[in-house]
Amino acid sequence: MTSYMRDIQQSLPNIPIHSYEQNDNGWDNVAIIINNEWLFRFPRKSQYAKRIPREKELCEILSQSSQEIKVPKYHILYKNELDLIPFCSYYKLIHGEPLTVQTIERLTVKERETVISQLAIFLASLHTIPIEHAVKWGFDTAKPISYWRQIQTKLHVHLACTLTLLEKKAFDCLFEDFFEHMYASDFQKTMIHADFTHHHILFDGEKRSIAGIIDFGDAQIGDPAFDFAGLYNNFGSEFTNAIYKRYCTLTPHHDLSFFKRVIQFYQYSPLLHNLVYNFETNNEQEIQKNRKHLQTILQGRS
Repeated sequence: MTSYMRDIQQSLPNIPIHSYEQNDNGWDNVAIIINNEWLFRFPRKSQYAKRIPREKELCEILSQSSQEIKVPKYHILYKNELDLIPFCSYYKLIHGEPLTVQTIERLTVKERETVISQLAIFLASLHTIPIEHAVKWGFDTAKPISYWRQIQTKLHVHLACTLTLLEKKAFDCLFEDFFEHMYASDFQKTMIHADFTHHHILFDGEKRSIAGIIDFGDAQIGDPAFDFAGLYNNFGSEFTNAIYKRYCTLTPHHDLSFFKRVIQFYQYSPLLHNLVYNFETNNEQEIQKNRKHLQTILQGRS
């Protein structure tokens, strides 16, 4: 019996366990599905465990403002009553499959409009949560320039021997143009999901609509345009722009460079994050795949 199983049984003795499925692929948590009904998340580090209570607060607000789309309804477990840091969270499984390009292509016009509207409403609900609430819950405020400089430095070290001079120049220009743009921008920071990719958007095949949004572990106070990065990267400009246009009718604050930040830099963020993670975990197969993708992008910019 695994330690996870023991923890689950000791904490919830009244739940008979008929099936057990463990997923170790998550960066921050080990996920365990019990009876195809409950999802347990065991943080890999204490820094991830500290996020759980604020994730719970955020999801409770979102469940009220975005009722068509389900979000996790957290239960939190502590080893001892006096502990401040939980060791696990769990919630009723939200059933659905990650949204894909193929799924979007198979939708009727009406179904596609429904999905676009759902995603726009969700993002608008998230981005209009009062900042004072996010601060009270303990969410961090992103520092995009210093953060992305760290990413740039890490990738410089790992990619120095594999990029041509032209590719290195294009790589630096990608970041430096973004930094210059950020210094000149005066956008208003909001609460953001910060990992809004197709993996975390669950589609209900029977209802032909979005079932739920999951994984709020990276949520923070930051640039709302960043939440369109995964959409653009996964689904392209037409679908993402349709969501953005609907989103603009629902939110009070807009800036002229919003979508430019998505197109010129943020769309590459999933690739850049994957590269850093794969270098740190020595995943050579993924490194090769992502490095080739990056080189294709850089060659197009040089």
